Amino acid sequence: MSETSTPGEHPVREKFFGLLLELREHHVFILGTLLASLVSALTFLPYYPTIVDANGQPLQGTIVVRVVSLILIPVLAAADKVADWQAKKESTAALAEEARKAQQTYQHSISSLLLIANRGADIAHETPGKRKTQLRDLRTVLVTATHGLSNAAQTRATYYTLIITEEGRILGEPVSHGRVEESTTIWEESKDRSHSVWGIMDGEDVNAPIVRSTDEDRKDWADWDQKKYKSFISVPVKAHGVQFGMLSLNAPNSEDLTETDRMAVLVAARIMATTLSLALETNQLKELGDSLVKLRARQAGPFEATGTESKLDSVGSSAAGQ
Repeated sequence: MSETSTPGEHPVREKFFGLLLELREHHVFILGTLLASLVSALTFLPYYPTIVDANGQPLQGTIVVRVVSLILIPVLAAADKVADWQAKKESTAALAEEARKAQQTYQHSISSLLLIANRGADIAHETPGKRKTQLRDLRTVLVTATHGLSNAAQTRATYYTLIITEEGRILGEPVSHGRVEESTTIWEESKDRSHSVWGIMDGEDVNAPIVRSTDEDRKDWADWDQKKYKSFISVPVKAHGVQFGMLSLNAPNSEDLTETDRMAVLVAARIMATTLSLALETNQLKELGDSLVKLRARQAGPFEATGTESKLDSVGSSAAGQ
């Protein structure tokens, strides 16, 4: 099939080549050529009893068999060559189509990342009074763009805002884009400090893995039987020790997400973290970082922190909630 032809444009030719490829796949041409060669060779043996008479003369049908077999040999060989040529042509066309789709996906991903970067740049230059509202809107832009990063079908992107309380961290206020169902999951560190999500938040963002339901060592990372997704990528949104939230992308099948998807989500999370860092004042960022340090000290220390240490500054809380 020509790369420029469309399905149904040459139905007879498509059926013909389809038949050739099917016969080639079942080695009909090779076996037919061998059989025709064998029959042809037998017709030239004068003592072969089934095709000569008692006097050693060829039977009347032997000549016909000999001619037909001699004709079939080059015809079958030529058909095999044509089928091989068509198979290579279709393979080349398939590779070209895959390359075209990959290029489109790449361009779409870059456009999505530029959407986040451009929006972040606008917010960074806004007045402090407008930033709070626009930072909230940025979460919607972020998940919309992140959903567009992957070539997998039926994905869903979600941003979870980090809130720090005296009892521990909370990942909540989910904002989603993609599949119909909304994410309603809220993680509370005070209820399960050993949950894998806190390991993700405290780890390096570049090390955030692709988690699949088929991973034997990650069976406890999600209640897979109750989830509509079977793979996900969750990346912490943080910069210079300050945690802002988590960006996640999930897909309905275990093999849907790729390393390219993981790197794209990582870049999106870093753009978001950079935007938040630029949009907040220096003292706000310091207070956010300090609140996490104090929380860890309370969790690790033998004594409760003082009231001054345990009180989360309202400015920090407001900024984290954005």
